[in-house]
Amino acid sequence: MIGADYDIWRSKLDWRCDSRGFTGPLTERVQAALAQPNPDVPLRALFARLHCATQDLLSRLEAHDLLLVLRINLPALVTEFFGVSLDDLP
Repeated sequence: MIGADYDIWRSKLDWRCDSRGFTGPLTERVQAALAQPNPDVPLRALFARLHCATQDLLSRLEAHDLLLVLRINLPALVTEFFGVSLDDLP
């Protein structure tokens, strides 16, 4: 999953930069951050900007009818496709 977790995202940055996994400008931002003495500070800020929504942003999107909310029954889908109940998982 893209952006599911900072550490996973961070571990794949070199590969994404080398394989054109990012646009040119984003690759440049990532490489500039990686070149800093403490790269995790700017990288965490970039990750948050790319993959995290603040309540303010969500409210503004909703006010303009631009917020996409998926109403899915995840437990039912897991049971349907995998034949197990989420309640049975450790």
